[in-house]
Amino acid sequence: MNKVKILRCVLIVLIAATLMFIWSNSLQTREDSLEDSEAVTNWIRPILGALIGEENVTVHFVRKLAHFTEFAVLGAELSCLALLLTKRRLRGLLSCLAAGLLAGAIDESLQLLGDRGAQVRDVLLDFGGVLAAVLAIHLLAYLHSRRSAKN
Repeated sequence: MNKVKILRCVLIVLIAATLMFIWSNSLQTREDSLEDSEAVTNWIRPILGALIGEENVTVHFVRKLAHFTEFAVLGAELSCLALLLTKRRLRGLLSCLAAGLLAGAIDESLQLLGDRGAQVRDVLLDFGGVLAAVLAIHLLAYLHSRRSAKN
């Protein structure tokens, strides 16, 4: 098996693991989700507090940051896979964005099963994380290809 095939398999496994993590959190009850969020907030407050002030590190802020971050990870993974699978960068970029938006919509829909509310703004926040990572990865790939072409 060559390195590209191995890397593709690794990325597919990472994407699946990321989606399982995201969606399993969405299946939690409201109470369990809040308990986990409070624990994470207490753990991360000293770190984020040094940057933005401890009074600004609320459970709500940490939950929104988590939404953005986990979907940024997903976007980066999707982008890396797309760059390996296709030479058509625009098609890969658009596919990543579509997949990220779909994952966010599924994520919010799953929350309804755990007796929690789904929010359109969370889908947009999730998509923002995907968008930021997809654009960053594709920009880096573009700059790398331009640099390689010059050499």
